[in-house]
Amino acid sequence: MLKRPNPLVLTRSLCRAGDVPRGDVFLPPVRELPVRTTAAAEPGQQPAWEFVAAHGGSGAGLLARLSAWQPIDALGGDRRPRGGRDPGDLEEWPAYAVKAGRAWPDPTLEPTELVIVVCQTTMRGLGWARDAAAQYLAGRAPAGLRLLGLVTVTDQPGRLPPPLAAARNLLTGAYPHTWHVPYVPAYRLLTGLPGEHCPPIHPAVADVLAAIRCTVTPTSSKGQRS
Repeated sequence: MLKRPNPLVLTRSLCRAGDVPRGDVFLPPVRELPVRTTAAAEPGQQPAWEFVAAHGGSGAGLLARLSAWQPIDALGGDRRPRGGRDPGDLEEWPAYAVKAGRAWPDPTLEPTELVIVVCQTTMRGLGWARDAAAQYLAGRAPAGLRLLGLVTVTDQPGRLPPPLAAARNLLTGAYPHTWHVPYVPAYRLLTGLPGEHCPPIHPAVADVLAAIRCTVTPTSSKGQRS
C-alpha cells in the first residue's frame, strides 16, 4: 500500500519553488473548505482582500472589522466603518478587508480575488490552516483565487508551547506570506453583535494590517484602490 505523502512537506516545497496550484502534483487534503455561492462583499463595498476563516473562531471576522475602522484622529473624532461610501471619498481611506467566513470566496462574485487565511494558534487551528494551503495548492480552490498568506492569532497569553511553535513555523513555508497577531485580552470581550463599538486597534494588530496593505497594493489586479 502506497503511503500518502505528507501534505505539509509538499506544501513547503511547492511554495518555496513559487509554483502555482497544480492538482497533478499535489494531493488534496482530506478536509476541505467549501466555496461560497454568494458574494462576501456587500453592495458598495470595495475590499482590497478578504479574510478566510480556516476554522470557527479563527478571528477572521474581527480582523476584517478592525481593518475597516479608522483611527479617531483620522476622522476628526468620529469612528465609522468603511463601506458604501461615496467613491470620491475613497482616497481618505486605507485598504480594508471583509470576511468571507469559513469558505473560499468565488472571485467571479467579488471585487477582489485576493484572500488571506486566518487561524488560531491551537493545533486544531494550525491543522486547518495546513489543509487550506493544501487545498489551494492542489487546485481545488476556485479558479482565479489568489492566496496571499496566513495570519495566525494567539489564543492565550505567554509563549507558545514548543509543539505549537514548531507547527506554526512549518506553515511559514506553506504560505507566500505569514503574519502573527498577539493575544489581546480586550478582544475576548467582544460579542460580534451588530452595532457593537469597536475597541482601539492594538498596535501589533495595526502593524499586521499595515504590512498586509503593503503586500496587497502591488498585487491587486481588479482595479480597485488598495
